[in-house]
Amino acid sequence: MNSNHAYNPKAQARQAFLELKPLLERFLDFERWGFQPVFSGEILIPAPFGTCHALMYQSKYCKVRFLVRADISTPDTYSAYGRLHAPVDRNSMLWDGEECYCWHHGLPAAQFLEGISPHDAHEIVPPCIKRLSDQYQLDKWPWEEYLARYAAAIWGQYGQRFFDLYDVRQTTLWNSYLAYCQEYYGETFRFNKPC
Repeated sequence: MNSNHAYNPKAQARQAFLELKPLLERFLDFERWGFQPVFSGEILIPAPFGTCHALMYQSKYCKVRFLVRADISTPDTYSAYGRLHAPVDRNSMLWDGEECYCWHHGLPAAQFLEGISPHDAHEIVPPCIKRLSDQYQLDKWPWEEYLARYAAAIWGQYGQRFFDLYDVRQTTLWNSYLAYCQEYYGETFRFNKPC
């Protein structure tokens, strides 16, 4: 096999990363929500992620991070939300003397804001996400496009309330969400504690 045509997962991840920002900007109105790009580059995140290409945006309320894993056979893209103290290159950190997760998937937050009980959250998704998932099954968008549309659906449905949830100044709202997460994750909460 000619080495010029050999499969190169790192090159494929790099290409996916280069295509990600224009795709995100096509579906997400970062300016409307006060987000500015604050990081773009390669990082090494402790297991299980490894080497990733990262894009991070920050507003005065929270951060949003998009990762393209570069050290696996097929690049995989993730999105997560963090409070302002969340580091770009780690998924967890020490907070109030405890190890906790500082990057969070949008689904539990959307379920919380939708008023779906933690007990029902494993079976029920918010209508805006259900509609999007159903459309994804029909249209078979590329995964990265689905992630961009997913974030756009959440931002469009919950607006500022979604970002306020991660705002370090909104302690009452955050503490309510922590209680929700404790019930949502059950026994595994101590391993998934948000900060």
